[in-house]
Amino acid sequence: MNNDTSFLELFPDELFLELFSFIKPIDLYCGFVNLNQRINNILNDTHLCMHIINDVEHEVDQACMIYFARQIIYLAIDCHFSTLSYDISLRSFVNLRSLHLPLPSVNQCLEITPNNLPYLTNLTINDKIFKSILCNLDPFPYLSTCCIPRVYPRNFSLMEPSQLCLTIRSLNLCSCSMNHLFDILSYLPNLNYLEIVVLPNKEIIRQPDIKHNNISHLKVKLRKLDPDLEILLKSMPNIYRLEFLWHQARQDYHERKSFNFKRFSDILEKNPGSLKRIDIDIHVSKYDYDIDSIHNLNLQWFSSLNKLLIFSDDSVLITTQRLSSNPQEKLITDLLQSSYMTERNARFKRIKNL
Repeated sequence: MNNDTSFLELFPDELFLELFSFIKPIDLYCGFVNLNQRINNILNDTHLCMHIINDVEHEVDQACMIYFARQIIYLAIDCHFSTLSYDISLRSFVNLRSLHLPLPSVNQCLEITPNNLPYLTNLTINDKIFKSILCNLDPFPYLSTCCIPRVYPRNFSLMEPSQLCLTIRSLNLCSCSMNHLFDILSYLPNLNYLEIVVLPNKEIIRQPDIKHNNISHLKVKLRKLDPDLEILLKSMPNIYRLEFLWHQARQDYHERKSFNFKRFSDILEKNPGSLKRIDIDIHVSKYDYDIDSIHNLNLQWFSSLNKLLIFSDDSVLITTQRLSSNPQEKLITDLLQSSYMTERNARFKRIKNL
């Protein structure tokens, strides 16, 4: 064996590619770039994911992105562009597949085009850019999944579809009214999966004439059960799976109300469609039902409901997730409760910062 050859050099290329897939791009850049020509060639064949959350190591981050621009297939910029000391141009990320950019700069908005990002498949962006994508005569050929943090009425008023967006199969609307939802769906005839947080609607809901027959999986969080849920189910008659979320735990004591399981059951029975599976997470501050009485309201959908007490605020989570009272499995319940509260508190913090 040549004494000048390190043990690391004995690794095959395939092992390096596997190893590099677990290392952050900035660590690859600082630790492996220009070690030798073979390592550089392997790095040039590595697909990378980059996540920018602050400006702490801006010089290294910027140099890393410039060097690896063609290798980056996932880019997430989770901070406002004004907090960064450098501009991030999207033009150099020609092989990008997934872009998470909820707060883009003006220049970045102009750079989100099929010519600059020809292989883009997943996109998280603001509603203004999403509207331009829907209305663009030059569509993204591979764009299949979109997530919009919030839909503002001023950007989606009086939309009339001039053409259809045929590639998008999955859509996440984190905050949207019912009327704007139906405006958006009119552009997306091939949508299969819809996730939405429905805002309370002060206007009269315009019930669509068109049925969205291709939507088979609906994940919805409501703040108003009636008539929102029934309108949604009627407009999507071929839903195979429904994930229903309800949150009313953060209320003043005198405003607390129990969830109306009887009405919920009636809506499901009147609009069964193609439903085969329903997953339920209902978080309430007041609980007036015995869990067995809820089971009996609708054995088909409620029989697997469980009750979990959230100790920090005495609220209750009623869920179809499997919980166990077995002491040996108690840790699972504790972890579920902890993760639920952590996720909820993080969500509240993000909302407050908007």
